[in-house]
Amino acid sequence: MFLRLSVCLFLLSMALAPAGAEGLLVAPNRYGGFYTAGEKVVLVAQHASGPIEYQVSNAQDAVLSVGEARPDREGSANVTLDSRKLAGWYSVTVRQGGQSAAGSFVVIPRSHDPAPTGPSIFGAIVTLPPDMREMDGMAKSLRLAGVRSVLIAGGSGANSGAFADAALREGLQIAPTGSPVPARGAMQLSPAKAYATQLALSGGQVLYYPWNLGDAASLVTPDGCPRLAAMEYRLAAEQLDGAKFVRKLKLGADLTGFEFLRGDDRFVAAWSDTAGRAAEVKITSSSDLIAVDAFGRIHSVPEDLATVTLHLTNQPVMFHGVDEDFWLEG
Repeated sequence: MFLRLSVCLFLLSMALAPAGAEGLLVAPNRYGGFYTAGEKVVLVAQHASGPIEYQVSNAQDAVLSVGEARPDREGSANVTLDSRKLAGWYSVTVRQGGQSAAGSFVVIPRSHDPAPTGPSIFGAIVTLPPDMREMDGMAKSLRLAGVRSVLIAGGSGANSGAFADAALREGLQIAPTGSPVPARGAMQLSPAKAYATQLALSGGQVLYYPWNLGDAASLVTPDGCPRLAAMEYRLAAEQLDGAKFVRKLKLGADLTGFEFLRGDDRFVAAWSDTAGRAAEVKITSSSDLIAVDAFGRIHSVPEDLATVTLHLTNQPVMFHGVDEDFWLEG
């Protein structure tokens, strides 16, 4: 007899499976799947009748952990994951018999957990869960995702009050109804592109991005599993919060690039506008460059090269440390 599974990762918050099935849980957080490095992840397979196989992979599909867990007398099989060496977006697949289920989670390095720094362009539209016990976890997940301002789209009065209290404890702001402007169209699919463009066009007006509204642009699935865009949202918040727009760069067709300045850090956000299209661009700068990709990976540009050829895809990349006289061409 095959056991039907549903998955809910909470360090990794995850949940997925055939409708109505009982199954896997990951504690402790129901919403968002955002965790700081070092938090213990416990994957709990409930109602198990046999061994549970699991596999953890990163955003590049490299397998990081694979194993098997056996249930106790009550039918619970526990798997503990150490997140101290994890950072970024991960997927998890769980199998038993001929059934499988999958979910995802995000681990934030402790050194990349900035406190709110004042006015910000990063906000989220949220629909509140019916269970008030989930408000603290949801507010924490929003903070870890880089969200600063929250626009409540749905929920009872009691739930709104409970969430407002939880949000304030996490340093979030509750935005008044009718606040400006939700992300729309294709930009919804890429938080970093949406916010870079918004910052360039409006000078920092708040852009509200869907959090859990259940469509393709949401940062989490209806079950509470983070989508890959959730990691990009977090990175966009880290890279762009507090930055000032300088100019739009003239690149080749279907390429977009903006120059920003934050303190002494002059940097460029660039990407290809066409999915599946890659392009080579050349950047010249007298200073050392650091590139940060959509998954938060840091790449050092060789110091001995005056002009460097960079590979641009549909996923945004931030190039930090350019000088005032740099040039970038497609």
